[in-house]
Amino acid sequence: MPAVSVLGIDPGLNKTGYAIIKKEEGGEYILLKSGIFRAKSKNFEDKIFEISKKIENLLKENILTLLVIEDIFRGLNIKSALKSAHLKGAIIFLAKKYGLEIKVVAPTEVKIIITGYGRADKEQIKRNLKNFINNLPKYLKEDESDAIAIALSSFFL
Repeated sequence: MPAVSVLGIDPGLNKTGYAIIKKEEGGEYILLKSGIFRAKSKNFEDKIFEISKKIENLLKENILTLLVIEDIFRGLNIKSALKSAHLKGAIIFLAKKYGLEIKVVAPTEVKIIITGYGRADKEQIKRNLKNFINNLPKYLKEDESDAIAIALSSFFL
């Protein structure tokens, strides 16, 4: 099987985590790029545009096979979840525009794959990433590690 590159997205209106992981023919996972896109705008629509533009640049600059995006967390704040859903829709549009396959994963699915426990906390996820990828940055930001976990989970779904 040829090498496959996956873009994982942890969508958020203020901070969106992203990670590109490549699976080599021998089965090794390599982190090619990861980080966080921060929206500087205050306006809701401008935030979506700003983050979408940054994601589009990633899609243009990298050879990717698949985009994996975390499903919206339907926790306590319905208003935030609905706003995040707009961003998720914009990102899915871009993935389709650039011909990528799309997978949407639930937060609990990612946690089970990475830690074996569906209610794992963010620190557990961050620690367990070392079991899959050797070239992780020394200091991972929370949304960045989530995006790495999201991308990685796609290889096990």
